Amino acid sequence: MQKNKTLIISLICLAVLILVYLLWHNVWQGSANKMPTQKLNFSNLDSAQTIEIIRNQQITTLTKENNNWQVVTEENSAANSQFIDNLISGLKEINSGLIISSQSQTLPNFNLTEELATKLKITDQQNNILAEMLIGKSATPEYSKTYIKLPNSDNVLLVPGNLFKAVNQNDWKQPPPTATNTNSNTNQ
Repeated sequence: MQKNKTLIISLICLAVLILVYLLWHNVWQGSANKMPTQKLNFSNLDSAQTIEIIRNQQITTLTKENNNWQVVTEENSAANSQFIDNLISGLKEINSGLIISSQSQTLPNFNLTEELATKLKITDQQNNILAEMLIGKSATPEYSKTYIKLPNSDNVLLVPGNLFKAVNQNDWKQPPPTATNTNSNTNQ
């Protein structure tokens, strides 16, 4: 009789512990507490022909001529292809964004107003828009996420990657060859 009583008490304690665990981890409310996401698709950027970046009323225009990128706003200087590759590959990796807010009054908190944000617009040869967005500040201490806003939407999206750094380059031009680079190229 004592064994049965001990067994029943142990089973009740186990059931209470399981219930506390399930409540603690929100097993029943898991989907209700998740933040909504918005699907994004930037996979078509291989046909990019023009990239326009506007920050602080300064416009940088990059165009592709004969498979080479040029900085139109810098007398058609050769563009740093590494910067452009990083920007395009970073965008292509984004397939959704976490909706942080949908209230227009919160946009300044994320640097997503026309005055504070960096505007990015990528078009193809027929001038079709492939990607267009406002890029706000980076969101995490390690700068691994960025706030963005798409046109005609008040949704603040949190996306992976540091798009802020990718679009805010001091100089989009190809750096001039250095003595080290020139010597290594002639020795080959």
